[in-house]
Amino acid sequence: MRTTLHLRFPGIRSVLLKHFSRIADHRDRERIDHELKDVCMGALAMFCFQDPSLLQFQKRTKAPILGANLLNLWSIESVPSDTQMRTVMDEVDSSELEGLFTTFFRLLQRGKHLEPYRVLGRYYLCVINGGEYFSSDHIGCPFCLRRKVKKKQGGVLQFSQQIVQAAFPYFRLASYMWGSGSGRMDAERGVKGKVLAGSTRRRGLIGNC
Repeated sequence: MRTTLHLRFPGIRSVLLKHFSRIADHRDRERIDHELKDVCMGALAMFCFQDPSLLQFQKRTKAPILGANLLNLWSIESVPSDTQMRTVMDEVDSSELEGLFTTFFRLLQRGKHLEPYRVLGRYYLCVINGGEYFSSDHIGCPFCLRRKVKKKQGGVLQFSQQIVQAAFPYFRLASYMWGSGSGRMDAERGVKGKVLAGSTRRRGLIGNC
Protein backbone atom coordinates (compact mmCIF):
# COMPACT_ATOMS: atom_id res chain seq x y z
CA MET A 1 0.00 0.00 0.00
CA ARG A 2 1.33 3.40 -0.96
CA THR A 3 2.01 5.74 1.96
CA THR A 4 -0.06 8.92 1.75
CA LEU A 5 1.67 12.30 1.93
CA HIS A 6 0.41 13.17 5.41
CA LEU A 7 1.99 9.97 6.80
CA ARG A 8 5.43 10.58 5.33
CA PHE A 9 7.98 12.24 7.57
CA PRO A 10 7.36 15.86 6.45
CA GLY A 11 3.64 15.39 7.09
CA ILE A 12 4.23 13.76 10.48
CA ARG A 13 6.65 16.55 11.42
CA SER A 14 4.07 19.17 10.47
CA VAL A 15 1.41 17.52 12.66
CA LEU A 16 3.83 17.32 15.60
CA LEU A 17 4.93 20.95 15.29
CA LYS A 18 1.34 22.14 15.08
CA HIS A 19 0.38 20.15 18.18
CA PHE A 20 3.43 21.16 20.22
CA SER A 21 2.85 24.83 19.32
CA ARG A 22 -0.61 24.66 20.92
CA ILE A 23 0.68 23.46 24.31
CA ALA A 24 0.49 26.26 26.88
CA ASP A 25 3.91 27.45 28.02
CA HIS A 26 3.68 28.82 31.56
CA ARG A 27 7.28 30.00 31.75
CA ASP A 28 8.20 33.67 32.00
CA ARG A 29 8.40 34.84 28.36
CA GLU A 30 11.27 37.20 29.12
CA ARG A 31 13.40 34.34 30.43
CA ILE A 32 12.72 31.79 27.69
CA ASP A 33 15.77 30.75 25.67
CA HIS A 34 14.17 27.78 23.88
CA GLU A 35 10.59 27.61 22.63
CA LEU A 36 8.51 24.78 24.05
CA LYS A 37 7.91 23.28 20.60
CA ASP A 38 11.69 23.07 20.08
CA VAL A 39 12.14 21.34 23.43
CA CYS A 40 9.39 18.82 22.60
CA MET A 41 10.75 18.16 19.11
CA GLY A 42 14.26 17.82 20.53
CA ALA A 43 13.07 15.28 23.10
CA LEU A 44 11.32 13.29 20.36
CA ALA A 45 14.39 13.44 18.11
CA MET A 46 16.57 12.15 20.94
CA PHE A 47 14.11 9.30 21.49
CA CYS A 48 14.10 8.40 17.78
CA PHE A 49 17.90 8.42 17.52
CA GLN A 50 18.13 6.46 20.79
CA ASP A 51 21.11 8.33 22.14
CA PRO A 52 22.28 6.86 25.46
CA SER A 53 21.83 10.17 27.27
CA LEU A 54 20.58 13.72 26.87
CA LEU A 55 24.16 14.94 27.02
CA GLN A 56 25.16 12.66 24.14
CA PHE A 57 22.26 13.95 22.05
CA GLN A 58 23.28 17.54 22.74
CA LYS A 59 26.82 16.75 21.56
CA ARG A 60 25.35 15.32 18.36
CA THR A 61 23.51 18.59 17.70
CA LYS A 62 26.71 20.59 18.21
CA ALA A 63 28.58 18.76 15.43
CA PRO A 64 29.15 21.24 12.54
CA ILE A 65 27.43 19.41 9.68
CA LEU A 66 25.50 16.64 11.42
CA GLY A 67 24.03 19.06 13.93
CA ALA A 68 22.78 21.47 11.26
CA ASN A 69 21.21 18.63 9.27
CA LEU A 70 19.58 17.25 12.40
CA LEU A 71 18.04 20.59 13.35
CA ASN A 72 16.77 21.16 9.80
CA LEU A 73 15.34 17.65 9.60
CA TRP A 74 13.28 18.15 12.76
CA SER A 75 12.61 21.89 12.23
CA ILE A 76 14.30 22.74 15.53
CA GLU A 77 15.67 26.24 16.01
CA SER A 78 17.62 25.53 19.19
CA VAL A 79 18.26 22.62 21.55
CA PRO A 80 18.43 23.18 25.33
CA SER A 81 21.02 21.63 27.59
CA ASP A 82 20.25 18.27 29.15
CA THR A 83 19.33 19.94 32.46
CA GLN A 84 17.06 22.48 30.75
CA MET A 85 15.32 19.80 28.70
CA ARG A 86 14.56 17.75 31.81
CA THR A 87 13.28 20.81 33.66
CA VAL A 88 11.00 21.95 30.84
CA MET A 89 9.65 18.51 29.89
CA ASP A 90 8.90 17.66 33.52
CA GLU A 91 6.45 20.58 33.57
CA VAL A 92 4.53 19.38 30.50
CA ASP A 93 1.40 17.48 31.53
CA SER A 94 1.25 14.16 29.69
CA SER A 95 -2.44 14.80 28.95
CA GLU A 96 -1.26 17.57 26.58
CA LEU A 97 0.19 14.87 24.32
CA GLU A 98 -2.75 12.47 24.29
CA GLY A 99 -4.45 14.21 21.38
CA LEU A 100 -1.63 13.11 19.08
CA PHE A 101 -2.80 9.50 19.30
CA THR A 102 -6.26 10.40 18.01
CA THR A 103 -4.80 12.60 15.28
CA PHE A 104 -2.52 9.91 13.89
CA PHE A 105 -5.16 7.22 14.30
CA ARG A 106 -7.55 9.24 12.14
CA LEU A 107 -4.82 9.81 9.56
CA LEU A 108 -4.18 6.06 9.39
CA GLN A 109 -7.90 5.44 8.98
CA ARG A 110 -8.22 8.06 6.26
CA GLY A 111 -5.29 6.53 4.38
CA LYS A 112 -6.89 3.04 4.60
CA HIS A 113 -3.80 1.70 6.39
CA LEU A 114 -5.89 -0.01 9.08
CA GLU A 115 -8.06 -2.00 6.68
CA PRO A 116 -5.89 -5.18 6.90
CA TYR A 117 -6.42 -5.16 10.68
CA ARG A 118 -10.21 -5.32 10.61
CA VAL A 119 -11.92 -8.33 12.15
CA LEU A 120 -15.32 -9.53 10.91
CA GLY A 121 -15.49 -6.51 8.63
CA ARG A 122 -16.47 -3.95 11.26
CA TYR A 123 -14.06 -4.27 14.18
CA TYR A 124 -10.46 -3.82 15.24
CA LEU A 125 -8.94 -6.43 17.54
CA CYS A 126 -6.88 -4.54 20.11
CA VAL A 127 -4.40 -6.54 22.20
CA ILE A 128 -3.46 -4.84 25.47
CA ASN A 129 -0.50 -5.65 27.69
CA GLY A 130 1.19 -3.96 30.64
CA GLY A 131 4.93 -3.60 31.08
CA GLU A 132 7.46 -1.98 33.36
CA TYR A 133 9.92 0.44 31.78
CA PHE A 134 11.60 1.95 34.85
CA SER A 135 12.57 0.79 38.33
CA SER A 136 15.05 2.04 40.89
CA ASP A 137 15.89 1.64 44.56
CA HIS A 138 17.13 5.22 44.77
CA ILE A 139 15.36 7.43 42.20
CA GLY A 140 11.64 8.13 42.29
CA CYS A 141 8.99 10.80 41.84
CA PRO A 142 5.46 11.42 43.21
CA PHE A 143 4.00 9.51 40.24
CA CYS A 144 6.06 6.35 40.78
CA LEU A 145 4.60 3.09 42.03
CA ARG A 146 6.14 1.89 45.29
CA ARG A 147 6.75 -1.65 46.46
CA LYS A 148 8.83 -3.45 49.04
CA VAL A 149 11.29 -5.96 47.60
CA LYS A 150 13.47 -8.42 49.47
CA LYS A 151 17.21 -8.14 48.94
CA LYS A 152 20.31 -9.29 50.79
CA GLN A 153 20.33 -6.13 52.87
CA GLY A 154 16.68 -6.66 53.82
CA GLY A 155 13.48 -5.02 52.65
CA VAL A 156 14.05 -2.19 50.15
CA LEU A 157 11.54 0.36 48.88
CA GLN A 158 11.61 0.27 45.08
CA PHE A 159 10.20 2.91 42.73
CA SER A 160 8.82 1.92 39.34
CA GLN A 161 6.75 3.14 36.42
CA GLN A 162 4.63 1.00 34.15
CA ILE A 163 2.91 1.45 30.83
CA VAL A 164 -0.14 -0.04 29.14
CA GLN A 165 0.67 -0.97 25.55
CA ALA A 166 -1.89 -1.67 22.85
CA ALA A 167 -1.44 -3.18 19.39
CA PHE A 168 -3.57 -4.25 16.45
CA PRO A 169 -2.53 -7.80 15.47
CA TYR A 170 -2.79 -8.88 11.86
CA PHE A 171 -5.65 -11.31 12.36
CA ARG A 172 -6.46 -13.73 9.53
CA LEU A 173 -9.92 -15.16 10.11
CA ALA A 174 -9.48 -17.41 7.09
CA SER A 175 -6.67 -19.31 8.83
CA TYR A 176 -9.24 -20.65 11.31
CA MET A 177 -11.54 -21.97 8.61
CA TRP A 178 -11.34 -25.24 6.79
CA GLY A 179 -13.33 -27.32 4.35
CA SER A 180 -16.13 -25.98 2.24
CA GLY A 181 -19.89 -25.79 2.20
CA SER A 182 -21.66 -26.37 5.52
CA GLY A 183 -18.42 -27.36 7.27
CA ARG A 184 -16.81 -24.05 6.36
CA MET A 185 -19.89 -22.12 7.49
CA ASP A 186 -19.96 -23.96 10.83
CA ALA A 187 -16.29 -23.14 11.40
CA GLU A 188 -16.90 -19.48 10.57
CA ARG A 189 -19.83 -19.29 12.98
CA GLY A 190 -17.71 -20.89 15.70
CA VAL A 191 -14.89 -18.39 15.31
CA LYS A 192 -17.30 -15.45 15.19
CA GLY A 193 -18.99 -16.70 18.34
CA LYS A 194 -15.69 -16.97 20.23
CA VAL A 195 -14.49 -13.52 19.12
CA LEU A 196 -17.79 -11.82 19.94
CA ALA A 197 -18.04 -13.65 23.27
CA GLY A 198 -14.59 -12.38 24.14
CA SER A 199 -15.61 -8.83 23.28
CA THR A 200 -18.57 -9.14 25.65
CA ARG A 201 -16.39 -10.32 28.52
CA ARG A 202 -13.71 -7.72 27.89
CA ARG A 203 -15.34 -4.43 27.04
CA GLY A 204 -13.19 -2.35 24.75
CA LEU A 205 -11.24 -5.32 23.37
CA ILE A 206 -13.07 -5.03 20.07
CA GLY A 207 -14.19 -1.56 19.07
CA ASN A 208 -16.96 -0.89 16.59
CA CYS A 209 -15.83 1.49 13.87
